[in-house]
Amino acid sequence: MSSVLTELGIKDEVQFFFQDNFTVDANGMLTFDYGQHTELFGREFHRVPVTDQVWMAGDQTLNHVRTIVVCSSAIDAITFLSVNLASYQRIEQVLFISVGLMVRQSHIELIRSISNRRKICLVMPRHVIGCVADIKLATAIRGHESVIRRSINNVINIEFRNQSYSFGSDELSLSAFEKKTKFRSHIRTYKPRHVISFLNLAQSEY
Repeated sequence: MSSVLTELGIKDEVQFFFQDNFTVDANGMLTFDYGQHTELFGREFHRVPVTDQVWMAGDQTLNHVRTIVVCSSAIDAITFLSVNLASYQRIEQVLFISVGLMVRQSHIELIRSISNRRKICLVMPRHVIGCVADIKLATAIRGHESVIRRSINNVINIEFRNQSYSFGSDELSLSAFEKKTKFRSHIRTYKPRHVISFLNLAQSEY
């Protein structure tokens, strides 16, 4: 067990599920391996990489995977599961993927290649960049290209299926995008209320 995760209120069964997917040094710092890059998390430090690779936890053979949860950091995957553990009675059927701070084409290609007949859930931060990531991932996973630009006055302009759409930064979400474009990704997003991320939620409660 990690003392840092225990202090965050992470349930023992959640720590057990993720225990092979991070290392802990003598000071309690957690390291999550993305391949050529790492995510670091400690009591007063958190660094998430920008990378073409991913961190994964769960059955990477995919033999039993029914749900794929895509996150922006490994620690958000852990805090998300701890908060929502009751919704995942068959945790062995869940694969967690962290893409880091930015969604890259390599991430999209990987997720698309393993998404067939599997439920996809997105756990991105509750801010504009997180909502942009939701839209970019959801459209691309379903085989559509979206070009997203942010203007000087904080209007988000999206080109999708030969149409242009605009959203205020405070109204942008995958749900709002799907309603306006009549596109249905059948991909669900999860965001905590009132705070930016599930990590922030855990930190505010413990």
